[in-house]
Amino acid sequence: MASVLVVEDDPNVRTALIRELSARSHVVRSVGTAMDALREVTQSPPDVVILDLGLPDLDGAEVLKMLRGVSDVPVIIATARDDEPEIVRLLNAGADDYIIKPFSAEHLSARLAAVLR
Repeated sequence: MASVLVVEDDPNVRTALIRELSARSHVVRSVGTAMDALREVTQSPPDVVILDLGLPDLDGAEVLKMLRGVSDVPVIIATARDDEPEIVRLLNAGADDYIIKPFSAEHLSARLAAVLR
């Protein structure tokens, strides 16, 4: 069981992620903005962050950069963006994994377990 922070602005996707992760015995917190994510990570660090790139206040790539400035918490990018150069850039910028939407709960669960190993 891990403490997971879901950073996702789409309420339907956020609800589905919370439901699936909770069903797998993870403790899940969620936020819909970059600034809330940064606040959560600094005030109550999770074991892992699942980060969408399309946030309303900042792009997720900027959030990743800011997170790396204050924490070494593992970050899994979960986004619809499937541009290979962007994937490589973000992995090199500090993301621990990158998963492209849509994905199954089993796929995310396996990646989460791998990052937490």
